[in-house]
Amino acid sequence: MPIPQDALNHLLRTTSELRQRASPSGYGGAKNIPFVKVRGSGENSSGGFADARYVVSGAMGSDSRRILAVPLMSGGSGGDFTVLLYAADENGRLRYAGRVDWGGGHIGVTISFATIVVTEPIYAANDANCCPSAYLVELYQIRKGKLVRVGSANVPKPG
Repeated sequence: MPIPQDALNHLLRTTSELRQRASPSGYGGAKNIPFVKVRGSGENSSGGFADARYVVSGAMGSDSRRILAVPLMSGGSGGDFTVLLYAADENGRLRYAGRVDWGGGHIGVTISFATIVVTEPIYAANDANCCPSAYLVELYQIRKGKLVRVGSANVPKPG
């Protein structure tokens, strides 16, 4: 189920682990897409634009609680460097569960079979942004409201 931009903005504003700041350069001319940073993460990491069009949702657990993965768009050629994860509590309210950061950018996320699948490119010295040599695939679940990594594997580039 998609989340409207206004609802996402409210969720981000009420997440104590995040802070919003004035957009450094705008995001595609849209004024309602906030630039957020994870508190305590350093100036050059864990931040970006939260555009509801790219939020991934799914369900997890025996009671199929809602999960949201919110990629933070860098606005540059590196794409997404951070994904914020939210899980519904027993009352259905979305709560911040954690984040995944990847210094190489171009992070991807899906929610499949009650698992959050994060794909991160691994670049060799001469790889272009489009063409990493391999991928790191990490599997996460949300347990007791916290993001927990449950597995990972390096996967060579197909072809």
